[in-house]
Amino acid sequence: MMMPKTKRRARRGSGARLKRDDQPATRTVLTPSDMPWRDDGRWAASRTLRKDPKRLDELLAAAHALPPRHCEGLIHGLLEAAGGLEEAQRRRLVQRGLRSGQARVRRAALAWLSELDGPEAARRRARSDPDATVRKWKPAPSPPD
Repeated sequence: MMMPKTKRRARRGSGARLKRDDQPATRTVLTPSDMPWRDDGRWAASRTLRKDPKRLDELLAAAHALPPRHCEGLIHGLLEAAGGLEEAQRRRLVQRGLRSGQARVRRAALAWLSELDGPEAARRRARSDPDATVRKWKPAPSPPD
């Protein structure tokens, strides 16, 4: 017997339930609790830092207590919310992001480095990275005046 096709695909390990053709028509909504923990931690860190920028030290300490994969997801979430931080805090977070083991986190940190120190400083840092995707990184074009 052939199983009916699913309506959409979820990422492996997400825990999200999929509706099959033989099930009643219901709406499936993915919430943060349905996502893999790494992405959930990223979302939660970003949201927490946006609500209370004073918790940066606490969130960084929590990140370092996690396994590397989850730690990097949390750091990425903090970088997404770095706009609400003071410059010194943002610089510290950017330096931590640049030491990340994941290229996507380093690229997010490069975007902030470009804003803080200028695009040329960020390009120099990107060119020295061991990962090809980071070396290809380019700063976002500045809006016309």
